[in-house]
Amino acid sequence: MIRIILCEGETDAILISYYLSKMAGWNYVKKPKLFELKFSEQDNKCCASYRNQHGDELLICGVGGKDNFKNFFEEYIKNIIWLSPKEQYEFKIALITDRDNASINELEEHIKEQLSPVITNVKDNSWTVNKFKNSFGTNATIDFLLISIPRNESGALESLLMNSLSENTYDKNIVNISKEFIEEIAPNADKYISTERLKLKSQLGVVFSILNPEKIFYLFDERLNSVKWETSQTLNDCFKKLLEI
Repeated sequence: MIRIILCEGETDAILISYYLSKMAGWNYVKKPKLFELKFSEQDNKCCASYRNQHGDELLICGVGGKDNFKNFFEEYIKNIIWLSPKEQYEFKIALITDRDNASINELEEHIKEQLSPVITNVKDNSWTVNKFKNSFGTNATIDFLLISIPRNESGALESLLMNSLSENTYDKNIVNISKEFIEEIAPNADKYISTERLKLKSQLGVVFSILNPEKIFYLFDERLNSVKWETSQTLNDCFKKLLEI
């Protein structure tokens, strides 16, 4: 079976790989047995392979933004499905994306449109079965999972992480104050904070700077990995279906 996770970008991929490593024993491997995708830094894409204790392999890909799922799927993933040999006709593919301001129904329809005709059966937070005829004329079975983040509200990955940090009453106060600070300063910093998405990024950046002031100059992935996300009920509620990949 071939297992693939598609997400928007590198930050998402880092968080997901951390979570799956802690919760399901998926560990990074430099030399995958099945396949690997490599990109230049200019591509704004990333892919890394992981293996569990049973020897199963998983590919986690950051596609370079929410608008790139269709092109990435067409250019890379569809070929993997199309050309896979007989013993690898079964696939598990998960797609994780920010909900932003879309309704669940709108998001489901959008993803179906993006991945059609390969993926036509999509339901948020549920595994669905899809059939696709490959280049050998044989039906491939594709179990597909859509996860919108955060759950039960509009927003993005930054919203999910701040919700997770807010499980602690003390840290929730820091999150709320950081949000208020960015909301207050944004009109006078519109050169840098010009959209709602940039507000979210700024709010999370302020939160991390307060929680880990000694790591303020660390790369974001290092600051992200400094939190024990596996203990978060918010993240478990969001990603628990992903453990079935």
